[in-house]
Amino acid sequence: MKQQGSGVVTCAGNIVEIYPNNTYFRASKLDGAHEVEKSLEADSMVKETLCDALGNFEFTNIPDGEWRIETTVQWYVNYRPQGGMLKEDVTVKSNEKNRFIISR
Repeated sequence: MKQQGSGVVTCAGNIVEIYPNNTYFRASKLDGAHEVEKSLEADSMVKETLCDALGNFEFTNIPDGEWRIETTVQWYVNYRPQGGMLKEDVTVKSNEKNRFIISR
């Protein structure tokens, strides 16, 4: 994420999630706006990794399909949090190199 003064802040040290991009998961991520019954099967489809110091992360063994990647980029100005959630919808293809940059 780019700060107002042109500084760049990454997701360094934060959790990055990837989950199927479908109605169930989109509804379950709406901060309580919708009640979605959680299931163990659905929970097993969410994968997590850590973002490294340079803002890179990697997932392995992700099946082909439509997925959503989500992480947080945050910094503080005068003890007030800045930044926010980054989400990117991606298509994973097993026979291609899947490299994604999340910047919004």
